Amino acid sequence: MKTICTNIVLFLFATTIFAQTQEEIKPVITFENTTCDFGEVLEEEYVFCDFEFTNTGTKDLIIFGAYCSVGSMTSDWDKTPVPPNGKGKIKVCYGTYRRPGKADKTVRVESNATNSSVILRVKGNVIPKEKVQGAIMIFTNTEIDLGEIFEKDGDYITVNFEFTNTGTEDLIIQDVKSPCCPTQWERKPIPPNGKGSIGVSHWVKGRVGEFRKSIIIYSNSIKADDFNEFGSRIVVYYKGIVIGNEEK
Repeated sequence: MKTICTNIVLFLFATTIFAQTQEEIKPVITFENTTCDFGEVLEEEYVFCDFEFTNTGTKDLIIFGAYCSVGSMTSDWDKTPVPPNGKGKIKVCYGTYRRPGKADKTVRVESNATNSSVILRVKGNVIPKEKVQGAIMIFTNTEIDLGEIFEKDGDYITVNFEFTNTGTEDLIIQDVKSPCCPTQWERKPIPPNGKGSIGVSHWVKGRVGEFRKSIIIYSNSIKADDFNEFGSRIVVYYKGIVIGNEEK
């Protein structure tokens, strides 16, 4: 009888140790932030949130899905496994068309981690469009990643930032400044719902290596990064890496 009891104790002890060991070798998904507060935006704008995370476990992390609570949201992520100490991000886009008022939406992230289900939150306030009077300059992208650019392909490249006037009045671009390169834009008012673009010619010859440049746009847009005596100020960026002729 004593032997049977001893064997039971040993079995339970071994089972506990095995369970703990299995738990220890699982991945763990650790987010830097689980809430994205986008503040105030105008109706019909898109809100973009990046939820960055680290696999703080000891086994590859696999994201099974990122499920949005409403159809006006989409999510995306790198589908490849994330190794221990590796990083990744869940990209979320929230469309505000016909959704004025307070927003508080969620994304449920499912994975093979110990904490297998994590809730991310997107919140803020959407201002109804009919309450806004004036020009509104909205860019399709405020940062463009050009990736690799080969010096042998030409002396310069042209980067175009497309935008739409989503406001109720003509949009007037007063000036465009770049710290390094010439810029181009059509110097006439853009009507409501009209589209346009701002181009910059970036010189690549003899400029091998990584770069990140900014363009500052001054206009009468009532939505901007900030305002000063020159008008509203919006900053957009582009980046890339120039590969030299001698590099393969």
